[in-house]
Amino acid sequence: MNALGLLLVWTALQVSVFCLAGIGLYTVARRLSPATGAWAAGAALAMAVGISALALSPWPHWWSLNAAEATPQAAALKDVGQEFDILVERFNAEFA
Repeated sequence: MNALGLLLVWTALQVSVFCLAGIGLYTVARRLSPATGAWAAGAALAMAVGISALALSPWPHWWSLNAAEATPQAAALKDVGQEFDILVERFNAEFA
């Protein structure tokens, strides 16, 4: 699956979760008044449209999902974590 396919599947999942939350909000709000229920349903639909629109917007160039590329501090923490994993493996191998 290519990047566009993954993007569309992830967006569909997010929209589904927000719509389920909107259904729950609607069922509670409609007991208060019909206008409140309509507002809740409209808000859930607006969130679904907003998520769909944001899914196709580009990410900023300065933001990265890769922690090593984000900041030097994050890269240093990643190196420390890898060294700790190596020490734990050596300890387990020695005392197991």
